Amino acid sequence: MITCCFMFSMVTDGQIVTIQFIGRIAEGPHEGEVFDTTDAKIAKEEGVYDERYSYEPISFRVGDGEVLPGIEDAVREMGIQDQQTITLTPDAAFGERQSEKVYEVPKTEFEAEPEPDALVNSESGEIGWITEVEDDTVAVDFNHELAGTTIEVELWVVNTIEPDTT
Repeated sequence: MITCCFMFSMVTDGQIVTIQFIGRIAEGPHEGEVFDTTDAKIAKEEGVYDERYSYEPISFRVGDGEVLPGIEDAVREMGIQDQQTITLTPDAAFGERQSEKVYEVPKTEFEAEPEPDALVNSESGEIGWITEVEDDTVAVDFNHELAGTTIEVELWVVNTIEPDTT
């Protein structure tokens, strides 16, 4: 008689988990578009490849808030080699758009001629992008570019490491 086999264990807080993922926009005119992935081949196929990015699985300590809240919640219900596709509303992903994060800045504040879609840094280190250029003012949006967007994330748990309790 054969007894045994595999002991399935769920991911728990404190563990270091390694995942791979593909993030897509879940609704609207850009539905299905990939916005981020750990897979270089998919990034190239989808036109989002950035040679500065390391396309490798990512690791994080569960419970430390290092990743989107919805991803952290999902991995708590998974084990090694599990795959799951989750849909995250803005509150579990990049947050809702906040009008108070869009500023009208005098054009004279810019060293170079401002152009729509250009990235800018605030004095406090926040990154925003120029959404509109008028004669005397420039609209700068400091919301995350996916704020207010429902996303879909296909993720795989590659590995887990127990926390060091010594």
